[in-house]
Amino acid sequence: MEDTINTTMKGSLLAFTDDSVLSINAVSNAVSELGIQGVEQCDHKIITQASSLNQLPVGSFSFETIICICRSVEFPTDRLFKVILRVLKPGGTILIHKNPQSTMGGTDKVMNFNMIFLQINSALEHKLLLASFLEVRVLKSTVPSEVQSFRVKAKKPSWKIGSSLAIKKATKLYLKSRLMMILM
Repeated sequence: MEDTINTTMKGSLLAFTDDSVLSINAVSNAVSELGIQGVEQCDHKIITQASSLNQLPVGSFSFETIICICRSVEFPTDRLFKVILRVLKPGGTILIHKNPQSTMGGTDKVMNFNMIFLQINSALEHKLLLASFLEVRVLKSTVPSEVQSFRVKAKKPSWKIGSSLAIKKATKLYLKSRLMMILM
């Protein structure tokens, strides 16, 4: 289910993590896995230890792309998904790159990771859909198999949540012709 875009990044990028450090190389690698190049040239902001924040310190509709690189199984939270939806521009993309830590070794580690993988992916997809994201996809990993990680990608709707559309009213001529057909 790999889908890449192969474009040069324009605009703005927000990357955040639950860790204390996040390098621009880690962000660049995560973005390049989407098929987007040029993250170094775009306007980007990196936030570390985001799990301790109640709110992201950025304005609404500020970013085209948001990258979340995390180790904790509980991160990001439901409340943070609502904040992400607020700061992401309509039509923007979110990529969640999870690298859960495991203390087990050998085959137990692989079995444990597979079980965690299924549980977390299902929960992440569910949380993203409930937060109003569209096109939620689990992406195949392009990193070596000894690095146990996975990614989920989603898009924000291109319309603002709660917006309305004008519905065209039926023309009188159409209604009159339908009425004539019924009466005949």
